[in-house]
Amino acid sequence: MRKVPGVALAAATGLAAAALWPAAPAAARAPIGVQDDRLTSGPVEQVPERLRLLSASRAKVTRVDVLWSLVAPRRPARPASPADPAYDFTRLDAVVRGLAERGIVPIVVVYSAPPWAAGGRPIPEGTEVNSRAPSPPQFAAFMRALATRYSGRFRPPGETRALPEVRHWELWNEPNLGAFLSPQRAGGRLVGLQRYLQMVRRAYPVIKRANRDAVVIAGVGGPRSSTGRTGIGAETWARGVARSTAPFDAYSQHVYPSAAPNANTRANRLAFPSWRTLPRLLDILDAVPRRRGTPVYITEAGYTTARTTFRDVRVTPRQQAAYMRQIMRLPIIRNPRIKVVMWFNLQDNANWPGGLRYLGGRQKPSHAAFVRLARASRLPADLRRRGPRVRLSRRQLLINQRISQAAVRRLNLVQRRLDEGLGRDDIRPGGIAPESLGPGVSFEVAPGGLAAAPPPLRRRAETPPTPPRRPGAAAGVRLARGQLLINQRISQAAILRTNGLQGRLDAGLTGGDLREGAVGPAQIRGGVTITGATPQPDPPAATVTRLATADRSGGGGVRLSAEQLLINQRISQAAVRRANALAVALAEGLTSEDFRPAGITARALDPALRS
Repeated sequence: MRKVPGVALAAATGLAAAALWPAAPAAARAPIGVQDDRLTSGPVEQVPERLRLLSASRAKVTRVDVLWSLVAPRRPARPASPADPAYDFTRLDAVVRGLAERGIVPIVVVYSAPPWAAGGRPIPEGTEVNSRAPSPPQFAAFMRALATRYSGRFRPPGETRALPEVRHWELWNEPNLGAFLSPQRAGGRLVGLQRYLQMVRRAYPVIKRANRDAVVIAGVGGPRSSTGRTGIGAETWARGVARSTAPFDAYSQHVYPSAAPNANTRANRLAFPSWRTLPRLLDILDAVPRRRGTPVYITEAGYTTARTTFRDVRVTPRQQAAYMRQIMRLPIIRNPRIKVVMWFNLQDNANWPGGLRYLGGRQKPSHAAFVRLARASRLPADLRRRGPRVRLSRRQLLINQRISQAAVRRLNLVQRRLDEGLGRDDIRPGGIAPESLGPGVSFEVAPGGLAAAPPPLRRRAETPPTPPRRPGAAAGVRLARGQLLINQRISQAAILRTNGLQGRLDAGLTGGDLREGAVGPAQIRGGVTITGATPQPDPPAATVTRLATADRSGGGGVRLSAEQLLINQRISQAAVRRANALAVALAEGLTSEDFRPAGITARALDPALRS
């Protein structure tokens, strides 16, 4: 349960080897994730740094808050349209793209209605969260816009790439608490529950219409044990949601007990929710036949390391780390129905010091504990990030094969340029500094020192011509396991070739990789004068591209399936990306950093410099 000023918040805020074969079965223990509430709002320029810190935690899954009131401060003309100009998706687009680039799966929670969708009630001062229950049709329209925008198929106007897919949608945040959904009670009736169920009924079908594979998570129970004027107890809330006819795919609960995770005190056995009583939630769901087996997501959990005006309970930083490890060893966390445990949060805020980092950014002991647990986490199938859909067809096999062949052709060009010897066009003007000059070369440096390193040339990378499409070209491709294996081996060969070339460049080239006389005056860094150069009798040997041996024993891991097609395609695409990066590195021109120290001898210098 977290807090922000003025309101109690419980939820405000080796590629080739891995891709070669299908992923291993998910571990029995639920994975651990972490939420960064600083991704919710603030300058969009801060997003890259927050994503860097999130990535440094090694989290594979995170929770992202979307405050509807920030995305839609004014009423859109077409609220169900993801392209309506009234919506400001700038920040969320940056977050979703950044997470996709880092391979982190988002669970997106949406709450805080804008005043125009909440009966005109303004957002209270001192907080960004509007607790007033929204119009269910307006909420559904916004959820349709979100699910469509992040369906994996939507391209924003003027852009060429579709936005990444978001599959997991959590409907509201702690709606059993008046701080997030109000009013809760009226005339003795639980009006908060009824309004929430109306929102779920409206939102579920439109999300599924936008993405039939979406996972819609409802309940989102806040950690309250009793029912009163300002909220409904988590157990009462769960029973009401489970017994309703509202459709949902999974239930989520927040767990912030005061006792240690494995404490066996009477209070810990009776209080709900606590780690000891979490199995009771599974029983509540299973008591309703249509809810039997419903997955459960723990989308907030944690322990605070300092007292605040909102929470008296505190633990020491070392206890926090120990409790985290205890949570992940509990038997309930090994129940396959528990899909994730989400720690709140990445960094302390002034009102909720439950982070892996202190308010100033320094790591707590729990950060190291989290990194170890996150590294060992294996995402269950319904949390794994999906790539583009592929169809099991001969045409798709041919597409995959052509992607692989494109990578091989690009790599052949890079290899040929290196093996034939690099010339002046391959070296950036002013790119050779003194540290690269070796035996037989003497030089002087001007009193003013060396000139600044030159910028990249940004020449167009040389790519092989695309052969014309041959009619009936798919005839040579058979929809068979053997053909899948052929495609995969082409892709693997490209990956191995890329690794060899990359290793050759990373180790540093020598003068033996240059044609004789390849370095002229224009290639020498400004401020350096060659005063003497005598070619050595034994030129330096050229570097060698060393390739690992392809593994031919893996044919049994290839299955004739759409999943295997997608795996092959990802290998192929990785090879193309790497091949392109190598081609671009050459096209931008090499500098002294690309050559071994003292590796360029006088033989590589223009005869005019060999005085």
